[in-house]
Amino acid sequence: MIQQLEEADTSECIGAGFWVATIIGDGHSLSGRAAHLLRSKGIPFLDGVFSGIVDSHTERSASRWVLRLAIERLVSSSSDTLTIRSVSNALAIIAGADKIDFNQVAGTLTLSDEHRDLIWECAISKRRRDGVSASNDVQEPELEHVTHGSVVASYLKDDWTGGIGSTITSARFDLSVCVGFSRLLVAISAFHNLRTRASFLDVILELTSTKEPLLSCLSSYQRARFPALDRSVPLKKLRAIVEKQTDGEFESSLKTRKLGAFVLRRWAITFSVTGNQQLDDFAALVTERPAVAVILVFGQFSRRFPGEAIDSALVDRFRAQALETPSVFVDHAEILGAIFLNKDICSARDAIVREAERFPTRMPRLLSWCRLHPFVIRLPDERALLPPLLAGVIRHCRFEVRSPFEEFDVAKLLLQYEMKHEELVSIADDLGTPLFQRGAAVVFGMLQAGAFARTLARFESILLECAVERNELLIDAISFAISIKGSHQELSCTSFVGRLFDVLKHDYVGRRKVQSILDIWRERSIAPVTTSNAMTKWISSSD
Repeated sequence: MIQQLEEADTSECIGAGFWVATIIGDGHSLSGRAAHLLRSKGIPFLDGVFSGIVDSHTERSASRWVLRLAIERLVSSSSDTLTIRSVSNALAIIAGADKIDFNQVAGTLTLSDEHRDLIWECAISKRRRDGVSASNDVQEPELEHVTHGSVVASYLKDDWTGGIGSTITSARFDLSVCVGFSRLLVAISAFHNLRTRASFLDVILELTSTKEPLLSCLSSYQRARFPALDRSVPLKKLRAIVEKQTDGEFESSLKTRKLGAFVLRRWAITFSVTGNQQLDDFAALVTERPAVAVILVFGQFSRRFPGEAIDSALVDRFRAQALETPSVFVDHAEILGAIFLNKDICSARDAIVREAERFPTRMPRLLSWCRLHPFVIRLPDERALLPPLLAGVIRHCRFEVRSPFEEFDVAKLLLQYEMKHEELVSIADDLGTPLFQRGAAVVFGMLQAGAFARTLARFESILLECAVERNELLIDAISFAISIKGSHQELSCTSFVGRLFDVLKHDYVGRRKVQSILDIWRERSIAPVTTSNAMTKWISSSD
């Protein structure tokens, strides 16, 4: 495998990289050589290896030399190479290590004690989310519990709302010695301690220097040290407002929790639901914490009471909130039928569509499952909703389809949205429509009854272009559509999958998604014992 890493093209040896990282231990004579080879293959390759380690759940047995590579990824890489996935995978490997090992390895990288502790705190939150005890690893700060209707939210008692007044010197937080993700960690810590206009601007600068906003990679405590800005807030515009303020004006903004027209919210550490709630008990939460209200009302609560109708007054509250924070509802497009009430045209609907139009390349946050509420979509006017809606539909289908071999009529489900095939084709043909909206239209067209083959044949170039742009949502959607509608017996389908693999040869995460198609096809045998429905009899035969 070492020889394969040395001689093969990077696109042909990702498997060797994964096995080298999981098999070669610290005492092995080849560990140093293996680390050098993985570094030399470049950041995308290393991210692919990390992704394989995490997906195979082997991060808790990673060797110290692999742990060092993960730490290096966070403290040495340029910010513009960082994504939520790359940071999350590196943090997962760090979280799988013993704290003593982490401290020793981090010490060889000349990290300060405070810098090292920030990385460990961030990583260990991953272990907590996975249900592994970490109570002795990080000191938990004091919390403040606030009631929002029937929901109790826990906030940091000492957070940014306390205003400015720290006596800690800013020299303690020197960003000039930090690189990559670690700069964001230090900038957040600096703002928490200093709460100055300059430290706020440092955080905004770090958030805008990466391909994706990395706040979701922080621990809950770290995120709570900075305002929970709504996703629809344009950070560059927010920065411009703060740059024009004096230090005194900024301090007043923190106290009033408002920057211009933007509301500064506190980030809650946890939420807990109390008592025997009814749906209308969540009305207050809709205004105060809309994203949480959506997940509770349409997700967790709907599982407990699947047949209970949502009160019209609560719907009106959601509609009013959609005007204030439309990004929350774009991220959960699967529940829009409950807000739109099918063909109803309302200002909330227009606001959500405009939000989707503003960010045509943004992928929705798939934070939690929500029950599907279909609506009649108005095409082509609401084409901007196609990508987030596709994410919601596929998430719903994957929840309902326990295995890829169970029958699930996706085409029948899509009839509730009344998408006409000719409308989807027209959107896909329109060169003036953003690429990912065109790609979503193609996938929806493929999923319609009897339209898979002809839609794929006509628009495969659009799908390949989406893959080139590395849009994970579309790559996942394409893989899903082919796995349930395509056939390994159709030459056009297998040829397309081959071209898709070629396009994704350097996108190791994308390749893993497409690999699922081959995994399913391998199980769909065309041997006579299968096609004659005699498999069970053949297996159980004692002859």
